[in-house]
Amino acid sequence: MKPHGSAVYKTLELQAKVATASAHQLIHMLYRGALEQLKIARHTLSIDERKLADKALAKAANIVGGLHDSLSDDGDSSLPYDLARLYDYMQRQILAARLKSNGAEASGQGQVDSLKSIDEVIALLEVLNDAWQGIAADTGGHKPS
Repeated sequence: MKPHGSAVYKTLELQAKVATASAHQLIHMLYRGALEQLKIARHTLSIDERKLADKALAKAANIVGGLHDSLSDDGDSSLPYDLARLYDYMQRQILAARLKSNGAEASGQGQVDSLKSIDEVIALLEVLNDAWQGIAADTGGHKPS
């Protein structure tokens, strides 16, 4: 299937932003992308569009995996280790949501559990995104690279 003109434009726009973004901006873009996919998954799951929800959850899991992979060891700081554990937890929650939304319990309690898992990961990512944006504010608008 050939992509629509708006999809091609959106892809090119994203590629341009990634190519010119600082490391700080890239992390912020990953947080926003994961949040967007989780919100899409939540909505599509709530209207029983399980295939679309699964696709969005898979994208969100990949983005969180990218956040995990972007961590570097800062020597004495425990922050990278703590973030790695948090990202691992988020990925497990996303996987649980995928399994519950596609399993035998896809409607009823399985769907409720999936939505709870998605909401939890959204809340965690929103806190991290806000803190990450605070870094730029604390540095007087200069984004660390």
